[in-house]
Amino acid sequence: MRESEPKTSRENEVTKRDYIVAFFDDARDRANFLLDLHRKSYRSEALTLCLVYIDSFSQWLFWPRDQSGRNFVDALVEFGGDSDYALLHPLAVIRTFAAMKGQRKDFSARVQNLFPGPQYSLLEKSEFLKRISDAFSRKELKLLEAELWRGTIANIAYTRLRNPSVHNFGREWEISFDNTSFNGNSTRNLTFERLHWGLLGLIDEARRRSLVNNQWFGNDNIVKGA
Repeated sequence: MRESEPKTSRENEVTKRDYIVAFFDDARDRANFLLDLHRKSYRSEALTLCLVYIDSFSQWLFWPRDQSGRNFVDALVEFGGDSDYALLHPLAVIRTFAAMKGQRKDFSARVQNLFPGPQYSLLEKSEFLKRISDAFSRKELKLLEAELWRGTIANIAYTRLRNPSVHNFGREWEISFDNTSFNGNSTRNLTFERLHWGLLGLIDEARRRSLVNNQWFGNDNIVKGA
C-alpha cells in the first residue's frame, strides 16, 4: 500500500487499540509513580494526585451521570477492591441528614436515637436499613436510602480527603476511626495505600471496558469534545 492511500477500517481499529493500550499503560505508570512519591515522604502530594486520579476515572466510569461525589463513591464501592468502602458509618449518616433541609433533616435525630455513640459499629447497607426500619415509614425509608451513599466510608474519603486536598491544600494524610469497629474488630485507617489500591481497580475496569469493544471507556462519546 502506498503511503498516500487511506488506511483500511481494520488498520484504523488496530491503531486505535494501540492508543488505548498505551493510554492505560501510562495511567498505570503514573499511578505507580505515586508510590515513589509516598516513599520519598511526599505524602500529601501522593495522596492528592491519587484522589484526583480516582475522581477522573470515576467520572468516566459513570458517565453520563453528572454527580461528581456520587460517581467517586460508587466507583470505589464497585471497583476499588475493598469491601469496606460500601460500609455505612452511623455518625456519617447522622451528620449527612443534619446538614439537609426539610423532612430529611428530621431523619438525623431519629437515626441518632438509634445510634447514640460515642462508640459506633460500621454496618452493611442491608443491616443498617433493618435496624432503622421500625423508626421510619416505607416512604421515609425510600427517601433515606437514596442518600445513604453519603454515609459510606467511600464518601468519607471524598469529603474528608478529596475535597480538602483539591480545594484547601489539605494536609490530612489518612483518617482514623476511633471508637468504631466492624464485626468486633477495630476499623482500619483510611490510608493512601488503600486508596492507591482502589485507584488501580478503577484503571483496570476502565481498561477492560475500553478493550471489550475498542471504544474509549466502553463508549467513545465519553471523550468526544472533552
